[in-house]
This record gives sequence, C-alpha cells and structure tokens, in this order.
Amino acid sequence: MKVLRDDPNYLDDHYDFAYIIVDEAQDTSEDQIEFLNHIINMKKFKSLIVVGDDSQAIYESLMGTSPDYLINLEDYLYKLDDKGVKHPVEIHDIVMDINYRSVGSVIEMANRVIEKNVNRFDKNLVAFREEGVKPTVEGFYRSKDEKPSKSKTKKLKLLENWKKVSTIKWLVILKH
Repeated sequence: MKVLRDDPNYLDDHYDFAYIIVDEAQDTSEDQIEFLNHIINMKKFKSLIVVGDDSQAIYESLMGTSPDYLINLEDYLYKLDDKGVKHPVEIHDIVMDINYRSVGSVIEMANRVIEKNVNRFDKNLVAFREEGVKPTVEGFYRSKDEKPSKSKTKKLKLLENWKKVSTIKWLVILKH
C-alpha cells in the first residue's frame, strides 16, 4: 500500500485492470478496501463484482477483517472526481438466498443461528432440496468445579454411540 500512497498513478502506469471480481468478500480487511478503491479509480477500470456471505466471516479475529466491509460496501468504496473529491459508487445488490447444497432442516437451523448475528445483512436462506433429517444438537457443559476430563469423556461416549461419525456436519464451539 505504501507504493500506492507514494505514487497514486502506479496502477495506471503498470496495469490495465478493467474487470475485477472479489470472492469471499466477507473476509476483507481495511487495506484490501483501500486497494480496491485504488483499482476502481484507475482510468481503464470498468466493473467490479463482489461476492461474499457475511454469515461465513471467519477471519475477523485472526486477520483484522470484518464482514462490515461487505455489509456496508457503499460506505467504503468511492470514485474520485477531477478535483480529488470522493463520491460513493452505485451498488446493485443481488441476494442469492436459495441454497442448493443442504437439506431444508439444516438450512432452518442455519437461519436460526445466523439471525443471532448483530452485524449482518438481513436474509433468510431457503433450501432447494427436500426437508431431510432434522439435525440434533448436543451440548457439553462443564461446571466450574468439574474436571475437564469428565466433559471430554461425555463427548467421546456420545461419539462411540453414534453409528457413523461421518454424520457430524457442524462443530460449534461457543465461548462464554
């Protein structure tokens, strides 16, 4: 980013980016947004497609990314006019809310989990596939005086009783 700050014309002088696709945009950082702004202000730039799912943001605490950049994209992207004044870009949202991968019962559970997110794009996923087997949820709680091994033993016993460990689709760890 230092190169672009030192030489705002660097991209125009060395590259011909016209069409840009950003995938997994829910895991975007501030530096990446700054880089995108440099790209969309290139002379030959024509179009930007941004694809992401705010409900799948996984790197926020690890890499300084935030789904907010996707959710509020119009607040972060801009075009510069001849005087260097920033103007918001026009955003066209296309919501892809039909899930073709998972059965209805899994999508229903995902919707219940996702709706608890505070900073999110308001959406309700719909399953294309049949209802399917309803997922089960098992909780493993340990009181403050309980030894960790007891909780681990309960988990292992549950796994031994299941016929197929491959039926486990989600592992969610909640911190209190």
